[in-house]
Formats: sequence, C-alpha cells, structure tokens
Amino acid sequence: MYAGEAVDIVLEFEDSLIGVVFDKFGEDTKMMRCGEHKCVATVKVQISPVFWGWLFQFAGEMKLLSPESLVQDYKERANLIIG
Repeated sequence: MYAGEAVDIVLEFEDSLIGVVFDKFGEDTKMMRCGEHKCVATVKVQISPVFWGWLFQFAGEMKLLSPESLVQDYKERANLIIG
C-alpha cells in the first residue's frame, strides 16, 4: 500500500470484510476461519499513512494481530486520536 517498508502482517476480520480483503490484496489471498464469523489472513503491505487510514476505517471489524511492533504502533496512533 504505497511508499513504505513492505511487511507481512496478520489481520483478523469479520466475515463481512472478506470482499474488502480480496479487493485490497487479491482474490488469491489465503484466509483461515478463526471463529464463527471471523477470518485471519497474512498479507504483505507497505507501512504508510495510507495503510493506517485503510486499517482505521475498519475499527471494530478488523484487528491487526502481528507483528507486535506494528500492533503497538497501531495502539499509539489510536491513543493520539482519542487524546
């Protein structure tokens, strides 16, 4: 996702976002069911403001599970938003 370090990340998301994940990362993206209404996928992204904006739009429906350094960065960015 545009100008940044390429990193493999693990996302957990609601079934309703399967199409969103396919649209962003391609229909060959491998997903595994991890609950009744949730899936996980490992995808490669470029860490950038565009990536963070894309991820934040799905707050409550999608979680960043790893790598831990990015999970911490995500939490710090969320704290900046809520003050």
